[in-house]
Amino acid sequence: MSIWKEAKDASGRIYYYNTLTKKSTWEKPKELISQEELLLRENGWKAAKTADGKVYYYNPTTRETSWTIPAFEKKVEPIAEQKHDTVSHAQVNGNRIALTAGEKQEPGRTINEEESQYANNSKLLNVRRRTKEEAEKEFITMLKENQVDSTWSFSRIISELGTRDPRYWMVDDDPLWKKEMFEKYLSNRSADQLLKEHNETSKFKEAFQKMLQNNSDIKYYTRWPTAKRLIADEPIYKHSVVNEKTKRQTFQDYIDTLIDAQKESKKKLKTQALKELREYLNGIITTSSSETFIAWQQLLNHYVFDKSKRYMANRHFKVLTHEDVLNEYLKIVNTIENDLQNKLNELRLRNYTRDRIARDNFKNLLREVPIKIKANTRWSDIYPHIKSDPRFLHMLGRNGSSCLDLFLDFVDEQRMYIFAQRSIAQQTL
Repeated sequence: MSIWKEAKDASGRIYYYNTLTKKSTWEKPKELISQEELLLRENGWKAAKTADGKVYYYNPTTRETSWTIPAFEKKVEPIAEQKHDTVSHAQVNGNRIALTAGEKQEPGRTINEEESQYANNSKLLNVRRRTKEEAEKEFITMLKENQVDSTWSFSRIISELGTRDPRYWMVDDDPLWKKEMFEKYLSNRSADQLLKEHNETSKFKEAFQKMLQNNSDIKYYTRWPTAKRLIADEPIYKHSVVNEKTKRQTFQDYIDTLIDAQKESKKKLKTQALKELREYLNGIITTSSSETFIAWQQLLNHYVFDKSKRYMANRHFKVLTHEDVLNEYLKIVNTIENDLQNKLNELRLRNYTRDRIARDNFKNLLREVPIKIKANTRWSDIYPHIKSDPRFLHMLGRNGSSCLDLFLDFVDEQRMYIFAQRSIAQQTL
């Protein structure tokens, strides 16, 4: 007996269940592949059935078809059974099964006895088959003993009870009957069971939201009337004793989480898009000179949206609007202007210091000219003496008082000095 069992899910799809490892697979295990199937597979052929159930054979590569198995040159060896299968009957004609090295066969021990040593005694493999009428009561008892309620899905019954309770397999290969029994059990629960389910609101909400998560048709924009149509046949909706208001509120709570997740996803996508847009605009707004930049209209006409293949190639930019691009453009322009203003302020500060030093040096020059500057001295009198002096040349183009202004200030000082001396003399006389 093989350790693999063939079964069907609620949709009628065939899957294979390993009674030892408790694992299942959609792909047919090698142990269950017949010699005919293996021969077809090794030679690139497959078997199929027509609408009326007649078997035919086809090659998907060459597109050949045949009503009979083609004569293949390539043969295959029989499939060796796995070590967990029962002992093979390859040795016939009364021969004893060969023992492994170092073992001795006990006297009087038959082949059947040795086979029983390796027999698979799994309860799941050795379930006594029942008719549906006989199995119904035990199947429902199994559901009750495992405390199955409306929060269970049928797939959960398959995965949990099908792997540990032999009663699940009393009627084999009929998932529709088992699902009907599940529905019947939910419809005939006792008052105590219904009251218990009604009081376990948190358990209901958790299972209800899990059911919603498994339904790919329910989106963040789905409305309750639409959702009710989508989940109308779900056991947790159809058989739950929880009132409609709680169901709707649980649904709305789930939708709120989807909306929040959608907003967060959009926010992250928008943040990433703006970051990439900033890098993109920085690369094209500023030209060879950092003090100049592309005007907005020029940018709009040549570098963004459908005017630029490079812009359109970035899938993140699809979420951006004209306003987003304009705001980023203004931020970059403002940054450039602020940088220029800071540089200008630094330059003004340096020039202010230099201007002050140049004025002080020129004042010293006025005191050192060969002719003494008096109250009636004119600019033309001293110009020939200072025109080549660096202290005069450094004053040219400076902000603030000019050379002439400083000279006139110096002359005014001399005039005021004379007036002061005259006033003192008059007072003395």
